[in-house]
Amino acid sequence: MKTVSRAHGWDVYFQVHALNYLPFRTLIGAQLHMICPISEKGKQNMRDVWKIDEKPIHVSRLGVLPGTPRKNTNSEIHTLVSCSNLIPLKRVMRIAETVILFKENIRWYHFGSGSEMNTIQTFIQQHRQNNHDIHFFGQKTNAQVLAFYKSYDVTVFLNVSSSEGIPVSIMEAFSFGIPAIASNVGGTSEIVNNQNGILLSANPTPHEIKAAIEEVIAHPEKREAAYQTWNELYNAEKNYVGFVKKLQLL
Repeated sequence: MKTVSRAHGWDVYFQVHALNYLPFRTLIGAQLHMICPISEKGKQNMRDVWKIDEKPIHVSRLGVLPGTPRKNTNSEIHTLVSCSNLIPLKRVMRIAETVILFKENIRWYHFGSGSEMNTIQTFIQQHRQNNHDIHFFGQKTNAQVLAFYKSYDVTVFLNVSSSEGIPVSIMEAFSFGIPAIASNVGGTSEIVNNQNGILLSANPTPHEIKAAIEEVIAHPEKREAAYQTWNELYNAEKNYVGFVKKLQLL
């Protein structure tokens, strides 16, 4: 019997867990015929930290289906979007702290809910000004989020997590030609760069994030680069066919 496993983020990196450890990874890696991390960073971690042979490790990227890029974005108010659980790991409070720094009109929409919802909303209520248009949509289906991207002019997608594999949420934004600003953690540097958005430091400050947003606003050509990144590296119609072909060769 051939055995295969995919690997993403929480199941790969020891350091994202309280004990800085994941059990049996060397044993598991040695027994699999093929193990498929979603990023080069994951592959490197398996080789260097799990201490397994590189031969069965094959990077197999995730992907999403085509979106519908909106190339003519003429909105007078720039729109920021984030999509994640409201938990400490996602550092959405950092986005809230960034938004309230803006003196210009700015709009922020967040999809997702979680344990930090009340804390973040209370912070917003205490600090928002008339120029801050902020909405928390709570949990929505994937189809509803994609329909939003199709219907609204989104300036930039934000992800400032403290740990990631390669975020599918950024792949989805790119498929609609939406640039991304993201923290340099996990495999994020394999999808976000300064052509298709801005790659932040691993632990960005609100002022750093604000400067990155202003940089994206000043360079609308990043929209086309974002879409091309999706098409070349994260197109599901290419990537999952490739994964199946790897399985067939076992």
